[in-house]
Amino acid sequence: MVDFNTCVETKSGNIRTPKCRLSYVYFESPNPKAKVTSGTHAGKLKYTVSLLIPKAADIGMLKRAAEAAAIEEFGAEKFKALVEAGKFNTPFLDAFKASKTEKNPGGDERLQDFILIRTDSLTRPGILEANGQPIGDDYSGVYAGRWAFATLNPSAYPSIDGGKPGVKFYLGNIQLLDHDERLGGGRPNAEDEFEPVNVAAGASTDSVFGDQGSGSVL
Repeated sequence: MVDFNTCVETKSGNIRTPKCRLSYVYFESPNPKAKVTSGTHAGKLKYTVSLLIPKAADIGMLKRAAEAAAIEEFGAEKFKALVEAGKFNTPFLDAFKASKTEKNPGGDERLQDFILIRTDSLTRPGILEANGQPIGDDYSGVYAGRWAFATLNPSAYPSIDGGKPGVKFYLGNIQLLDHDERLGGGRPNAEDEFEPVNVAAGASTDSVFGDQGSGSVL
């Protein structure tokens, strides 16, 4: 029996999230705005997704893994001091607060009950349907708003160019689950943009859309 509301450690050692919603999805091709800024992979684009996890879900395993990665990198005392001083970036964000921008200062009310984790990968994640079958080259069912499981792996990072140190999660793979309302930024459904039109075989579209000889450039 699959528990949708808690984390599970996979055979590979990654952590499978609780059931979550996908947002800002870049799986078919890398995110053109997500470029590695330093190191051996500097300049390379990343595959990215934002995970919206219900606040009611149990993410204790993710939090413990993030803390362990931070302590391994910085030591327990320094990690504690950084957190207490507000100088440490946590990967666990309030999705509603994070949705507030200059263009939308009120935020997205739909995200009130979600935790946000931004994650990425240098390689395209493997994506399975709910039945365990790979999606292949068909990304039509992968969209912002779809429910899914994701596998993650924590990694601590130091201060870069004066920024805060912190912990992030690298993305492993995705298993698609329930369909749901699309979140902003995705392509609308074709069914929502068109109505059926009856056109006889070989007929001119003038019979449907009217006489085009009225001086219109269309």
